[in-house]
Amino acid sequence: MFEEIQNAAVSVMTHIFETMFFTFLEPEEENEKIPLLSRNSMPLLKGEIGFRGDYSGCLKFYLPLGLAKTMASNFMGLRSEEVSDFQAIDTVNELCNMVCGNLFSQMDKRSVWDLALPRTHLISNEELERDRKEPRIMIDFDAEGQPIRLIIQIDPEGIQRTKRE
Repeated sequence: MFEEIQNAAVSVMTHIFETMFFTFLEPEEENEKIPLLSRNSMPLLKGEIGFRGDYSGCLKFYLPLGLAKTMASNFMGLRSEEVSDFQAIDTVNELCNMVCGNLFSQMDKRSVWDLALPRTHLISNEELERDRKEPRIMIDFDAEGQPIRLIIQIDPEGIQRTKRE
């Protein structure tokens, strides 16, 4: 199941970033995952959204504020210098909705999925390290030289319930 979700997530992310944000993504190799975000010196945003359906969990994004501003600029057709922090945060919230909704509907078109309201805020490197240690699917991307980390956490009880049915 995790491999299926991971493959679908790479496909959904690549498509959404190219079509909505005009940004090209490349998944990072396994041995490059740790340094990608830690070598970034810009302020980091964390966007997250909960989901509930055949299984439940949380989808999280980590990306530099500067990349979020570039995405907002591309998405809204604004000049980069016109984009506020609030608009960048709102764009990451929308990203959470788009990726989570597309990911699970692509995997199972018959099931109904409930999505929580997304929330995004600035984080410290310590919070990034804490989340890195939780059980999850983790995929790092290079977005034209900028790092993005996607984490999908699935509630273990939901996995057991799905296996029994």
